[in-house]
Amino acid sequence: MEFGNPVFLWALPLTLLPLLLHLFFHRRKTVVKFSSLLFLTERERYFSFRRRLLETLLMMIRILILLLTVLALSRPFFKRFSLGGAGTAAIIVLDDTMSMQRLTSSGLSAFEQALVQAEALLKYLPAECSVGLLTVSGKNDFGLTRDTSIIARALRNCSVSGSGNGLAPSVKDATEILKNSAAVSREIYLISDFQNNAMPQHPLPLDNVRLFTIPVIGTNENLAVSGVVPDKKTKFCGSPVRIPFRVVNNGKKNRTGKISLEIDGNSEEIRNIELSSSAKIEDSFSYTPLRAGRLNGSIVVEDENVPMDNRMTFTINVSEHHKMLFCGYDLPDPFYFLRLALDPLEKPLHGFKTTTAVSSDNLEDFTLIVISPGHNLPTTRLKDYLSRGGRIIALPGSPQNGNFYRDFDIYGNNLDLNQSGLRFAGDLAELNELLQLELLDWKTVRAMKGGVPLAFCDKIPLITEYRFGNGRILALAFDLRRRSGNWPELKSFPVAMAALFTYAIANQENTVYLKCGEPLVLNGENASFISGGIQTLLPDGKFPGIFLPGTVFFQNTDIDAAIITVPEIESNLKTTKNPARYFDGKVITMRADADLGFQLKQFRSGTDFTGLLLLVALLLAAVEFMLGGHHMPFTGRRK
Repeated sequence: MEFGNPVFLWALPLTLLPLLLHLFFHRRKTVVKFSSLLFLTERERYFSFRRRLLETLLMMIRILILLLTVLALSRPFFKRFSLGGAGTAAIIVLDDTMSMQRLTSSGLSAFEQALVQAEALLKYLPAECSVGLLTVSGKNDFGLTRDTSIIARALRNCSVSGSGNGLAPSVKDATEILKNSAAVSREIYLISDFQNNAMPQHPLPLDNVRLFTIPVIGTNENLAVSGVVPDKKTKFCGSPVRIPFRVVNNGKKNRTGKISLEIDGNSEEIRNIELSSSAKIEDSFSYTPLRAGRLNGSIVVEDENVPMDNRMTFTINVSEHHKMLFCGYDLPDPFYFLRLALDPLEKPLHGFKTTTAVSSDNLEDFTLIVISPGHNLPTTRLKDYLSRGGRIIALPGSPQNGNFYRDFDIYGNNLDLNQSGLRFAGDLAELNELLQLELLDWKTVRAMKGGVPLAFCDKIPLITEYRFGNGRILALAFDLRRRSGNWPELKSFPVAMAALFTYAIANQENTVYLKCGEPLVLNGENASFISGGIQTLLPDGKFPGIFLPGTVFFQNTDIDAAIITVPEIESNLKTTKNPARYFDGKVITMRADADLGFQLKQFRSGTDFTGLLLLVALLLAAVEFMLGGHHMPFTGRRK
């Protein structure tokens, strides 16, 4: 026990004043001469005993009244813990995830209010105390230091991120830092909205570290838009592009609003939406690009509570047509029927522009390469083309037909099939209902080794897919003349070839989808990325990830772009009412809407018994008044 005003303890001897007065005014026995006691009842002994007991009780009550009054003036309290100045280390853990954008009743966002609380903490902590800062995203972390101005500057540089990291990693890191410090008292100040999705799944041990939780309360209402991965079909000028989206109402109230499609910053279409509580809608916009190139846009939903998940960006590479290289030399021409199917009259009917040659010095200019026996392309150049995401369609051949057939080792021996029909599998299976494939008559095909079959005839693979690096090879067991069968003469041939080649070049732009802060390893020398108009080199090829949603473009690498999105769980703003149950250890919950310094002083001082002592003294005074109301003070005589 300690005392807030110990100077009043000097008045403790005054509490013995009732005892001194009691002894001083004690009634002495006197002899009274009386003629006879014959007619008196002997009750004097009983009255005397009762009087002495009452006087003693009154004396003790008066002593207690004075004692309690002196103690109350001295402000006694039991101290919960001590702050030893340099013997204390404290780490502020600041929640900077997307949910902290929610609005509070004060008009500030939860993050802005958290910054106010964090800066206030720096004022109330002693100058000798070592202080550190950890953010949930990990963007602005600083180790323990006694220079609180460094932490104050770091707080001013903090901002909300789209990180989906929970609170557990940051609290664990803070606990480890404090365990390795020499401080006697170790404290963590966790400032967060304590979103349900961010809490630890199991109680987190604190390892003799005291945790202060400071909840910042805000709204739970939120509309969020997220994207659905678009289809992988090739996009051409003049053809509609479908852009799917999903809108979710994460709140308890029914919401109405607007959702719009923006292309290059211009609004192209606006729709009204209405969602009940916890409902979602899935729909799509349709947009027809008028020119080739990169189509950049976003889908935006109106919501003032959490702006970061209101916008979903996208990027699509629109082609005027795809350039294909038919590389090989054989008699008769192996590509005759294929050119008629894909590029009749040298006009890109299906978006394909063909070039026939034995070799080429610029493979990167072509979206797809078709290889037949007799080509002169080195295997090293083809492997480099595949590593950068290139596509190759191979016609059957043997190791004697060139390095490609020998080095890649795809084909086996000839097979006399003598069967009819064809059945597609996987993404091409929809052709089975569209085409009359039972009219195909096969003669001789080549066996193929491994791979993923895309088409069969009597369980024998006729089209097989192989992946090499970021590219792939589609190997055909048949040639495209009439030596393997009658397919080039049938009406199903042009439709099937267009679908097959479209499948081969699908998603060639290599756009990836990443969560905010998620890293990515890139292939290629002098790789770089562009975000917000700023280009950043990546000499080691490691993209560290950014913490804001949007689109990032890459250069000198196999990835064209990355769509950075906020984790969808961050959009659900429901919070826990009792954060202490998620931690195993000493947890003290503070109020963000009350004076933080006063609360800290209370927690550090412990329990103050001043009010209780005054209350007991008042009750005793009332008892003394009732018991001693008929007696003179200290004498016991009746009034």
